[in-house]
Order: sequence, then structure tokens, then C-alpha cells
Amino acid sequence: MVATCFENITALQGEKVPLKAHVTSNSVVVGKYPNPNLLEKGTEEAKRFLTGIDDDAGMILVVRDPRDVYLSEHGKEPGQPFTRNLKFWINFAKHAISVEDHPRVLLVKYEDLVNDPDHIQNLIRDKFGLSITKPFSKFHDGLEANPLLTGHNIKELRGVRPPERGRASAWLNASPEQIAYLRDKFDARPPIYVLMNRFGYKGGLPGSETLAIVRKKFTESKNPPP
Repeated sequence: MVATCFENITALQGEKVPLKAHVTSNSVVVGKYPNPNLLEKGTEEAKRFLTGIDDDAGMILVVRDPRDVYLSEHGKEPGQPFTRNLKFWINFAKHAISVEDHPRVLLVKYEDLVNDPDHIQNLIRDKFGLSITKPFSKFHDGLEANPLLTGHNIKELRGVRPPERGRASAWLNASPEQIAYLRDKFDARPPIYVLMNRFGYKGGLPGSETLAIVRKKFTESKNPPP
């Protein structure tokens, strides 16, 4: 969306953090690091990216309800989940919290992006001084013919389509088997419930005894989670 809806954008192919060497005259270079297999490396490079000498560099962090993340289908592997490792989301959430107050970081909730994409686009514009060429709500129009988007990218996206409100909180329509799958994985890593609450993803999972224990622990604590 950023690559196709703002002016003078150069989008890096693959999963790369933009560097000074990538910048050409009058261009804004954008990259990404979503691959869970590259998370630790990506996090460390992102930290150096924000603490380096390039004060015109910025970062957009998109956080999504982990209940939806772990039921989301992998674009290139139909029928397979995007990831099975909860460490991916937990590490990302911790990293997001550690840098969210940085003046060159914008933290965006995925749910806000799909429910009100043009508002989020305006936040990005104002934060980083960009010029809008097309609203996020219309980003899909003519996208298949855009040279910035390859067949590989389209496959990852599972086709070109407008922002879908129904993709937010889709886990609420999950089957009992899917809920049980999530509950078993989440209960095995109790810290995820604290981090979910930190980002406003409340409610846990139906039937989770671990969630009740976590709630009781922090209710009684004088130092509740952030």
C-alpha cells in the first residue's frame, strides 16, 4: 500500500531494510521485514536503523491480533498457517513496545488499517512528510499492472483485493477445533496474554484457565503489566 499510494516511492524487492545506498534522487525507499524466520536478524537491523545517522529514516510497525495471525493462511502455501511459532508474535510485540515512542516510529494496528485505511494513510503522510497519490481504500485499483508488484507478491497477498473489514477479528468465527488449537498454543506461553492486553486485544480465548490465572496474578500485583 505504501509503495503504490505515495509519490516517488522506490520499493525494495524481498525483505530488506532500506539503506542509504538504496536512495536515488528525490525518492523515498521502502522495505519490509515480515518473515518470522528472519525476525531476530530483522529486529537487530531495525534497531541499528533507528539509532543510525540517517535521521530521515522511519519505521511503520503493524501489529495484528495474534489470534488472527495464527489462523491466517500462508499465501504461498495454501492450507498452511502463516506461522506456528508463538515466539514470532511475542518477540515482535516486545520489539514494538521498545521502540513505539521513538519519534520516527509509527505503530499501526492491522485492524485500524483495514477498518479505516484512509485515516491510517493520513497518519503515515503526516508522520513522514509524504504526498498521497491514491487513497489506501483504492490501492487495489490497477494494482496488478503496477511494476512495483510482482507475481510473487500477488501470490503472497492471495490475490489483489480491497481492504477487508472481515479480516479483522476473524478468529471470532473460528471453529471449536481452531479455538482449541489456539488455546493449547497460547496457554503454553502465558506472557502472550499480557502482551495482547497491552495492545488492546482483550478477552483471551474461551475456556483458557491460563488466562484466568494471569488475570488474577496481575490483579493482585502492585505492578500490573504495561
